[in-house]
Amino acid sequence: MDPETIGKVAIIAVASTASFTAIGMAVHYYLHRVANRLPTPTNVPLNDERFARLELAVESIAIEVERITEGQRFLTKLQTSAPDPIPLPRRATTSERREITPVT
Repeated sequence: MDPETIGKVAIIAVASTASFTAIGMAVHYYLHRVANRLPTPTNVPLNDERFARLELAVESIAIEVERITEGQRFLTKLQTSAPDPIPLPRRATTSERREITPVT
């Protein structure tokens, strides 16, 4: 490459790096300002009634998940211990085939 082309490539590289850095800093500044403007969440204390309902819901979900896993174990056991397939009856040869007679 000639020196003029190398100079142009270097200028483009420096300019693009500077522009990407400036864009990144602007986005960071904007997001930082937006994050500072958001209201801080307040901690709502759980009273005993709400906590009891939450505990009951979690227990019922745990029981349902346990039932699902038991069913999955049962089906897996059935599928892995399946007996040998029943052999299909052999097909009759042409000499053994019956003729269908019409009903009158």
